[in-house]
Amino acid sequence: MSLTNEQIEEQMLQFAQALEKMSELTAAAIEKRDQKIADLTERIEALEKPAN
Repeated sequence: MSLTNEQIEEQMLQFAQALEKMSELTAAAIEKRDQKIADLTERIEALEKPAN
């Protein structure tokens, strides 16, 4: 089955949109992970401080 140029362009556009969404989701997941790491780092530092 051969695709027309228009069909190929439409599929490429859909693929580009899917990649963009995937990038957004990946960025959001990385930000969430980084925030969790920062929160845990703060908790560790607080636990490591000598009790007064």
